[in-house]
Amino acid sequence: MTTSTTAITRRRFHSLAGGSALGAAASALLGGCQHNPNLGRDQVIVIPDSVLVAMSSNTWSQIRRRMSVSRDSAANAVLRRVGTRMVDASGQTDVDWEFALLENRVPNAFVLPGGKVAFHTGILPMMANEAQMAAVMGHEIGHVVGRHAAERLSQQLAVQGSLALASYFASGEMNPRMRQVVFAALGAGVSVGFLLPYSRKHEYEADQLGLRSMAAAGYDPRDAGGFWRAMIKANAGRSRPLEFFSTHPADDKRLAAIEEQVPALLPVYEQKRPA
Repeated sequence: MTTSTTAITRRRFHSLAGGSALGAAASALLGGCQHNPNLGRDQVIVIPDSVLVAMSSNTWSQIRRRMSVSRDSAANAVLRRVGTRMVDASGQTDVDWEFALLENRVPNAFVLPGGKVAFHTGILPMMANEAQMAAVMGHEIGHVVGRHAAERLSQQLAVQGSLALASYFASGEMNPRMRQVVFAALGAGVSVGFLLPYSRKHEYEADQLGLRSMAAAGYDPRDAGGFWRAMIKANAGRSRPLEFFSTHPADDKRLAAIEEQVPALLPVYEQKRPA
């Protein structure tokens, strides 16, 4: 595949509208195969980043209205400090990042396109130090670096949303079907009920990208394993997995993949760690 971005025009959508196989045609014609150097692979992404960020901003506003923001100034300061340090290490400084600590006892964290990151207060007791917070932060930032939301949304649209997407770009308005498809693909693990988790492949990739950023930020990547072991212990014996694990890779396989990558990152960490 070659790197390309396909422009979406009203004329193209109108020409597609008469086809009996609109979904397949729209997917094929609108699909832009783009190489993501951070992942080392190509991605088919058919939704403009500007549209995704705008919709994410609306979703973020809804979340902030429905869930209380923690007033713990010390915890908020740590979250912002770790977030800023990890963003700098990831190279994603051109994104409008925002970090929020939400009052919720369920151990969870999530990110929306455009750099909106939320941690539940319930996940903080699982973290023994800032490096373990960095492990979670790096995972969430990794989803943005990997453009996972855009890729997942493109997959959803290719299957069921081409007609709705055509309607949106032709009229400038989002019909209910389009809105449902978009919200279903925006992010991972949000408790308000309208977002679906990323795929298992995306979870592994976000873990890998997060570990790289940890080491580059001077956080010991070995602490990532400590956090995930604590989460696995908390999840043991539950009839239903914690929300943070919902539809994610198997716990033992995920931990093994993380720990397999750590040795190669230790030289970077040793070079970047604070004196």
